[in-house]
Amino acid sequence: MRNGNRWLHPGRILAIGVTALTLPLAPVFAQAASQAPSSGAMQGQASSKMEAQDQAAAPSGSFDSKASATGVVQGLVQNVNWQSGLLTMISGANRITLHGTPSQLSTLKRGDNISVPYNSYAGVLWVTQDFGAGIGTGGSGAGFAQSGEMVGVVDAVNKAEGQVFITGANGRARFLAHPSVIDQLVPGEYVNLSYFQVGRMPWLNSIKLSTPGQAAETK
Repeated sequence: MRNGNRWLHPGRILAIGVTALTLPLAPVFAQAASQAPSSGAMQGQASSKMEAQDQAAAPSGSFDSKASATGVVQGLVQNVNWQSGLLTMISGANRITLHGTPSQLSTLKRGDNISVPYNSYAGVLWVTQDFGAGIGTGGSGAGFAQSGEMVGVVDAVNKAEGQVFITGANGRARFLAHPSVIDQLVPGEYVNLSYFQVGRMPWLNSIKLSTPGQAAETK
């Protein structure tokens, strides 16, 4: 092969090219070897990875609105609002809000370290229906003394928010409830219900299918 005025032998060109290609490899391997972590560093990395996984496992409250999900939150109670049925917890680096009935949350207080099983209804977290027995270190159910009964027609049901609207003899009323309690209600059904008042919020105690003209059941 001719290069300008000089002729180069092909074999010599190949040898030069191979040498040029192999030269950068040595520093790469040397650098990788020098950066290989020690056993102590590897243990530290593994521990950090496990902690990150634990924190990531705590739910953020964002779920697929087309599917229900279940899980458990382990952490500290930050705040409890019985009237609205809201429980705020700190789990790792996450601040999580769950919904529950006043009866379920009545024994909880700030600082309790608890595990709370939950269901997600269209992304809204509710403590499971059987949660509450023997849980917590404080609180009282004395504020739930006011109660009443009503018969009427189901107007609308919002399962995720735990709300059902009933129209009776005295007009339309909204009641709060655990989603599992109102899961099977259908607008247009006639029902007989009992409720208890927490502040200004009426929470369902029981609800049953009824027939027009049937009086509310006596507790």
